[in-house]
Amino acid sequence: MSISFWLTAFGVILIIALLPRLLPLFFDWMKESLKKNSFRHQLSGSSSLSVQDLIWQLRGMQPDEFEQYTALIFTKLGYEAKRVGESGDGGVDIVLRKDGVESYVQCKHYLKNTPSPHDVRDFYGAIVDKLKNGGKGYFVTTKGFTPEAQEFAKDRPIELLDMQRVIEYIRRG
Repeated sequence: MSISFWLTAFGVILIIALLPRLLPLFFDWMKESLKKNSFRHQLSGSSSLSVQDLIWQLRGMQPDEFEQYTALIFTKLGYEAKRVGESGDGGVDIVLRKDGVESYVQCKHYLKNTPSPHDVRDFYGAIVDKLKNGGKGYFVTTKGFTPEAQEFAKDRPIELLDMQRVIEYIRRG
Protein backbone atom coordinates (compact mmCIF):
# COMPACT_ATOMS: atom_id res chain seq x y z
CA MET A 1 0.00 0.00 0.00
CA SER A 2 1.23 3.41 -0.93
CA ILE A 3 1.91 6.34 1.33
CA SER A 4 -0.98 8.30 -0.23
CA PHE A 5 -3.37 5.51 0.84
CA TRP A 6 -2.13 5.73 4.43
CA LEU A 7 -2.32 9.52 4.44
CA THR A 8 -5.87 9.39 3.12
CA ALA A 9 -6.83 6.72 5.66
CA PHE A 10 -5.25 8.72 8.46
CA GLY A 11 -7.10 11.84 7.32
CA VAL A 12 -10.43 10.02 7.29
CA ILE A 13 -9.79 8.54 10.74
CA LEU A 14 -8.79 11.96 12.06
CA ILE A 15 -11.95 13.56 10.68
CA ILE A 16 -14.12 10.79 12.14
CA ALA A 17 -12.38 11.15 15.52
CA LEU A 18 -12.68 14.94 15.63
CA LEU A 19 -16.17 15.26 14.16
CA PRO A 20 -18.04 14.65 17.44
CA ARG A 21 -15.98 17.44 19.05
CA LEU A 22 -16.19 19.88 16.15
CA LEU A 23 -19.89 19.59 15.33
CA PRO A 24 -21.13 21.03 18.65
CA LEU A 25 -18.73 23.97 18.26
CA PHE A 26 -19.96 24.54 14.72
CA PHE A 27 -23.62 24.41 15.79
CA ASP A 28 -22.97 26.79 18.72
CA TRP A 29 -21.29 29.21 16.33
CA MET A 30 -24.23 28.96 13.90
CA LYS A 31 -26.74 29.50 16.72
CA GLU A 32 -24.92 32.64 17.93
CA SER A 33 -24.63 33.94 14.37
CA LEU A 34 -28.34 33.43 13.75
CA LYS A 35 -29.20 35.04 17.09
CA LYS A 36 -27.13 38.15 16.26
CA ASN A 37 -28.76 38.44 12.86
CA SER A 38 -32.16 37.96 14.48
CA PHE A 39 -31.44 40.80 16.93
CA ARG A 40 -30.31 43.05 14.09
CA HIS A 41 -33.53 42.21 12.25
CA GLN A 42 -35.61 42.84 15.36
CA LEU A 43 -33.86 46.14 15.99
CA SER A 44 -34.22 47.32 12.40
CA GLY A 45 -37.96 46.55 12.48
CA SER A 46 -38.51 47.99 15.94
CA SER A 47 -39.65 51.38 14.74
CA SER A 48 -42.77 49.84 13.23
CA LEU A 49 -43.72 47.87 16.36
CA SER A 50 -46.15 49.18 18.92
CA VAL A 51 -44.85 50.00 22.40
CA GLN A 52 -46.67 46.96 23.78
CA ASP A 53 -45.08 44.68 21.15
CA LEU A 54 -41.64 46.06 21.99
CA ILE A 55 -42.26 45.45 25.69
CA TRP A 56 -43.28 41.85 25.00
CA GLN A 57 -40.26 41.36 22.75
CA LEU A 58 -37.83 42.70 25.37
CA ARG A 59 -39.38 40.82 28.28
CA GLY A 60 -39.37 37.60 26.25
CA MET A 61 -35.59 37.65 25.95
CA GLN A 62 -33.19 35.70 28.11
CA PRO A 63 -30.81 37.88 30.19
CA ASP A 64 -27.85 37.29 27.86
CA GLU A 65 -30.03 38.07 24.84
CA PHE A 66 -31.10 41.31 26.51
CA GLU A 67 -27.43 42.24 26.98
CA GLN A 68 -26.70 41.51 23.30
CA TYR A 69 -29.74 43.49 22.21
CA THR A 70 -28.76 46.42 24.45
CA ALA A 71 -25.28 46.41 22.89
CA LEU A 72 -26.91 46.57 19.44
CA ILE A 73 -29.11 49.50 20.52
CA PHE A 74 -26.02 51.47 21.52
CA THR A 75 -24.23 50.42 18.31
CA LYS A 76 -27.11 51.87 16.29
CA LEU A 77 -26.66 55.09 18.27
CA GLY A 78 -23.05 55.37 17.10
CA TYR A 79 -21.22 53.67 19.95
CA GLU A 80 -18.69 50.90 19.68
CA ALA A 81 -20.12 48.34 22.09
CA LYS A 82 -18.20 45.41 23.53
CA ARG A 83 -20.15 42.92 25.58
CA VAL A 84 -18.17 41.71 28.59
CA GLY A 85 -21.01 40.49 30.81
CA GLU A 86 -20.45 37.04 32.23
CA SER A 87 -20.25 35.62 35.68
CA GLY A 88 -17.65 37.70 37.52
CA ASP A 89 -17.93 40.63 35.11
CA GLY A 90 -17.21 43.12 37.87
CA GLY A 91 -20.63 44.76 37.53
CA VAL A 92 -20.20 45.83 33.90
CA ASP A 93 -21.99 44.04 31.07
CA ILE A 94 -21.07 46.28 28.13
CA VAL A 95 -18.23 48.73 27.54
CA LEU A 96 -19.12 51.59 25.20
CA ARG A 97 -16.74 53.83 23.30
CA LYS A 98 -17.67 56.93 21.35
CA ASP A 99 -15.44 59.85 20.41
CA GLY A 100 -12.63 58.43 22.57
CA VAL A 101 -14.81 58.33 25.70
CA GLU A 102 -15.62 55.07 27.49
CA SER A 103 -18.94 54.49 29.21
CA TYR A 104 -20.29 51.41 30.94
CA VAL A 105 -23.57 49.52 30.92
CA GLN A 106 -25.18 47.24 33.47
CA CYS A 107 -28.18 45.25 32.22
CA LYS A 108 -30.82 43.75 34.50
CA HIS A 109 -33.45 41.70 32.73
CA TYR A 110 -36.09 41.44 35.43
CA LEU A 111 -39.65 40.29 35.06
CA LYS A 112 -40.70 40.62 38.69
CA ASN A 113 -37.98 42.42 40.63
CA THR A 114 -37.08 46.08 40.40
CA PRO A 115 -33.43 47.14 40.61
CA SER A 116 -32.79 48.37 44.12
CA PRO A 117 -30.71 51.31 45.31
CA HIS A 118 -28.16 48.67 46.33
CA ASP A 119 -27.90 47.48 42.68
CA VAL A 120 -27.35 51.03 41.45
CA ARG A 121 -24.78 51.74 44.20
CA ASP A 122 -22.91 48.53 43.34
CA PHE A 123 -22.82 49.53 39.67
CA TYR A 124 -21.57 53.00 40.54
CA GLY A 125 -18.89 51.48 42.76
CA ALA A 126 -17.79 49.26 39.87
CA ILE A 127 -17.37 52.16 37.43
CA VAL A 128 -16.51 55.26 39.48
CA ASP A 129 -12.73 54.76 39.16
CA LYS A 130 -13.03 54.09 35.41
CA LEU A 131 -15.01 57.19 34.47
CA LYS A 132 -12.93 59.75 32.61
CA ASN A 133 -13.43 62.49 30.03
CA GLY A 134 -17.21 62.67 30.39
CA GLY A 135 -17.90 58.93 30.41
CA LYS A 136 -20.89 57.68 32.32
CA GLY A 137 -22.81 54.63 33.34
CA TYR A 138 -26.06 53.33 31.92
CA PHE A 139 -28.16 51.05 34.10
CA VAL A 140 -30.63 49.32 31.78
CA THR A 141 -33.58 47.24 32.93
CA THR A 142 -36.82 45.75 31.69
CA LYS A 143 -38.54 47.07 34.80
CA GLY A 144 -38.54 50.42 36.57
CA PHE A 145 -36.43 51.87 39.38
CA THR A 146 -37.32 52.55 42.97
CA PRO A 147 -37.47 56.20 44.04
CA GLU A 148 -34.41 55.56 46.22
CA ALA A 149 -32.43 54.24 43.22
CA GLN A 150 -33.47 57.29 41.21
CA GLU A 151 -32.43 59.61 44.02
CA PHE A 152 -29.02 57.93 44.30
CA ALA A 153 -28.34 58.26 40.56
CA LYS A 154 -29.64 61.84 40.30
CA ASP A 155 -26.37 63.65 41.02
CA ARG A 156 -24.05 61.00 39.60
CA PRO A 157 -22.95 60.19 36.06
CA ILE A 158 -25.44 57.34 35.78
CA GLU A 159 -28.39 57.27 33.43
CA LEU A 160 -31.19 54.95 34.50
CA LEU A 161 -32.98 53.36 31.54
CA ASP A 162 -36.24 51.71 32.47
CA MET A 163 -38.44 49.99 29.89
CA GLN A 164 -39.86 53.25 28.54
CA ARG A 165 -36.40 54.83 28.19
CA VAL A 166 -35.10 51.66 26.47
CA ILE A 167 -37.92 52.00 23.95
CA GLU A 168 -36.97 55.67 23.43
CA TYR A 169 -33.38 54.61 22.73
CA ILE A 170 -34.60 51.93 20.29
CA ARG A 171 -36.69 54.52 18.44
CA ARG A 172 -33.72 56.93 18.26
CA GLY A 173 -31.50 54.37 16.49
